[in-house]
Amino acid sequence: MKYGKKTVRLSVLAAGLLLSGSLYAFDSGADSSSGNGSSQTCSNAGFDALINFDFDSAFPLRIMGNTVISGGDVPHPPHATTQSTCKCGEEPYAIYGYTRGMWLPTRFVEVVRNASCSPVYGDAVKPLLQQMAALAGTGQSEQVTRLTAGESSGRYDTSFRHFHSWSFPFNPYGWNPRCFHKGGNLETSIAQPVWSKKDPVYMNLLYPEWMAIGNLVNSPLFDLPAHTASCIANTTGIGWGMVDDAAYWLGGCMGNNLPAAGSMSAEKNSIIGTSTILNRSIMLSNRTGGYASVSTVGDKALCTPVPVPYASKSEFKSSMLFPYPESGSGGSSGGDMGISEGALFGQLSGEVANFLNMGGKGAHRLGSSNFAWAVSRSDQSLDNNDSDAVYLLWRWVDCCEFN
Repeated sequence: MKYGKKTVRLSVLAAGLLLSGSLYAFDSGADSSSGNGSSQTCSNAGFDALINFDFDSAFPLRIMGNTVISGGDVPHPPHATTQSTCKCGEEPYAIYGYTRGMWLPTRFVEVVRNASCSPVYGDAVKPLLQQMAALAGTGQSEQVTRLTAGESSGRYDTSFRHFHSWSFPFNPYGWNPRCFHKGGNLETSIAQPVWSKKDPVYMNLLYPEWMAIGNLVNSPLFDLPAHTASCIANTTGIGWGMVDDAAYWLGGCMGNNLPAAGSMSAEKNSIIGTSTILNRSIMLSNRTGGYASVSTVGDKALCTPVPVPYASKSEFKSSMLFPYPESGSGGSSGGDMGISEGALFGQLSGEVANFLNMGGKGAHRLGSSNFAWAVSRSDQSLDNNDSDAVYLLWRWVDCCEFN
């Protein structure tokens, strides 16, 4: 079989990641055009979608507080360490070293319409996801709401998505410092009942302070200027950093990061919609003990990741892997020519663009305008909430190196 090696690799890797021991075999005979059982419920990205990113997105590389290799998309966070030397531990057992910092691929996040859908791992994990959804009571109770031209919607009624956040399985840069925190193998919205609720109290249980400040920050006098400033900061870098991080509920040019729930407000563009869910997955991880519950940036994190009350947006960046790789490099996800369909169509139609040279080359800030990195996506039709997406999430890691 021409796809035998891919089938074995996918099944073995999925089993190893999940440690469940009860996965069903991947259906290698399924037509790739039909996705995971049905083209209406799950897209097919394929395992090779995970390599559709720019290798140089890890840069800049900073050593001893200085940039030694420049980057091409998102710079280092403004609060990254500037120290040249460092010390971990207390005397007489202290260890001295030098500082190093760079972007590392941390998670890949699937934003899906169907709770049991995994565009990357496919049917190999579908039974497990179905069982988790059934146990949590989330199941398939929420359906995607699709808008047509001229149709209005309520603030949280536009559409609904689940997410599956998986630990990135590769170490392409050969650096896995103790300061790096990737989190567990799987973090998913189907294990969090609050994600599927529309009750304003229940859906804010993870962020109770949002109930207190929501009336203020959602007022027109505050909301519009704050969102405008956040959008500019995340798109251009002007004002990006600590001030925008403190307003952790703002999603830049995307939808609000809170409430951390799957119902989105009136974002009719599915690029904005899936990016909003990506951002909210980070918020959910922070308050459930996941990878985002700690910080890996700055002097405080040189020896070990430190717990934080909320995730700082500037410590992360993302790359779209599917349906159109942001790298534009093609990659391979099952085609005989070594090029995925998504990547090929993206190249032919100019799906991914570096708009005004504002950091859209390979990766982008979490709240960056889709005009900066996703011009002319193919989802600009009347029915534009009809696709799943896969993102690669990067985090900046500062660490004290001893050798």
